[in-house]
Amino acid sequence: MNLLFENPVGLWALLGIPALIAIHTLQARARHTRASTLFLLEHLAPESRSGWHWERLRSSLPLWLQFLAVLALTWVLAAPRWVREESSQQVVVVLDASLSMSAFLEATRAGLPPRLRKLEALAAETEWTLVESNMRAPTLYRGRDLGALLRALEGWAPTLGGHDFTPALQFATSLVRGNGVVVFVTDHAEPLPGGPAMLSFAKPQENTGFVGSSIEEKDGTLTWRALVRNHGVAARSLEWHVKIGDGETVPNKLTLAAGETQIIGGVFPSNAPRLSVQLQRDAFPVDDVLPLVRPRPKPLRVALTVDGPEREIATRLLRGISAVQTVNTPAKADLLFARLPQDDTPATRSCPAIFFPAMGTPGEKLQGWVVAEKHNLVADTAWQSLVCAETGGIKPQTGDHSLVWRGGAPLIFLRQDRALPAAPSLVFNFHIPGTNAARIPAFVVLLRRYIEKVREDLPMPQALNATTHQAIPLACDPAQGSLSLRIDGEVVQPLSPAQTAVFRAPARPCFFQITQGSPENILLEAGVQFSDLREAALKDCGLADTLVLHEKTLMRTNSLPDPLRRLWLTLLLALPLAAWIASQRSV
Repeated sequence: MNLLFENPVGLWALLGIPALIAIHTLQARARHTRASTLFLLEHLAPESRSGWHWERLRSSLPLWLQFLAVLALTWVLAAPRWVREESSQQVVVVLDASLSMSAFLEATRAGLPPRLRKLEALAAETEWTLVESNMRAPTLYRGRDLGALLRALEGWAPTLGGHDFTPALQFATSLVRGNGVVVFVTDHAEPLPGGPAMLSFAKPQENTGFVGSSIEEKDGTLTWRALVRNHGVAARSLEWHVKIGDGETVPNKLTLAAGETQIIGGVFPSNAPRLSVQLQRDAFPVDDVLPLVRPRPKPLRVALTVDGPEREIATRLLRGISAVQTVNTPAKADLLFARLPQDDTPATRSCPAIFFPAMGTPGEKLQGWVVAEKHNLVADTAWQSLVCAETGGIKPQTGDHSLVWRGGAPLIFLRQDRALPAAPSLVFNFHIPGTNAARIPAFVVLLRRYIEKVREDLPMPQALNATTHQAIPLACDPAQGSLSLRIDGEVVQPLSPAQTAVFRAPARPCFFQITQGSPENILLEAGVQFSDLREAALKDCGLADTLVLHEKTLMRTNSLPDPLRRLWLTLLLALPLAAWIASQRSV
């Protein structure tokens, strides 16, 4: 059985042995005493005649008894325990997948193995599980080989921004059946819900990086702007430059006070499809690079077949949306603004549409409150101020999805045309001139959201700038072949249909492309930037170790105390007494 010490600090009592040796070898200076009677000199004769000096250690019974007393004291204070041969434990290590951990990977890879080896010694068998707080990621390791777990740790890298650790910790806790512990390895010493142990090998670091960007076109000139923030507690001076292809601009100086944010910018070259703004590297290089591409939204062809106030609203709205082209032929349009007749049938339209009631159609009188449904198109919008006294006379059909109600009548709803697999049409079941809809922000927001949704569903090439892990809708024609992801020019992997349905930008700043069929057929080109303020604030990181509290519990569960403890306590009392008696007899 393996030997453990419940109180290793007690081993410091072994320092009593060199102290005893010093006492027995160091002699005191002899005192000169005048005596008139010679027989008294025999009892006063000193062993040392030359003062304080070291003498040869002489073996004696009191010395050995004192040595044994020190050893007994050390043994009792250290509280030895023996690991039971049938003992076993479950250890689940959860790695914080936040990108801020990348600044402390080396410290974690160096500090974690000794702590896990110490855990391994607490039981005869240990079942190891290594996971990360990213619930979408597979299990990194599961088995009884600690060496294999450490090799998996060497190949791991964090990929997420700020996220909730609770689901991963709850999942890890469910894996610990009976005897075991969950170890959460992170870089922020913050309290955890429940009972997981926390380990952090991080230390506060200074960091400066990008926190946002924008690209604007004014007077035919495309310009970029970027926000740079000093997340540290001290002022910092650094350089930044722009990389375009294989060339770089002259470095620029930038000085930021602690917590200060400044704006830098420049002109986007007309002959450059992309550029990269780069800061001087620091401990957290993830936010030191800003990849930007020239935005190229999907062109949207819109046909306007309405007149009156509805046409004015549509014209003003489309004027503020980029890459919109007005066409006169509805058959060539991607989106249609039209009036919905009473006898609407699927054959009346060939694309998604925004419908308004036909002029002069009588409606139903309305009473009650205006209520919005839970839907992405009307989320976080307020419709209570809508003044609408009657419907537009459009009769609801089976399958319509209502968005806004008043009383029991739907005012706005989605209608899916069976002949069109694309987005359903948006129907306004009230006359715009008789309401204040045009002055309500929710009305404009709904129209813009719907138009962008229609644009998303078009299988056409586009270029955009995104943030790490941003959800990007992909629309493609399956007949043109499968999709492939290229990061910085290298083919990473083909995209499965599931990945195409829910595609997210890569975890680190980069340029990426999604091609379909051939490498020349680029469906999506994007620059990905990191802008998570919480993850970039490395000054809030710190050391933490609450595992020691769990180690004592595991030790007591998996081991047996010394059965001879009472004997050692008896000897601890008897040996000093025996040494004193032996020293008296030797005088």
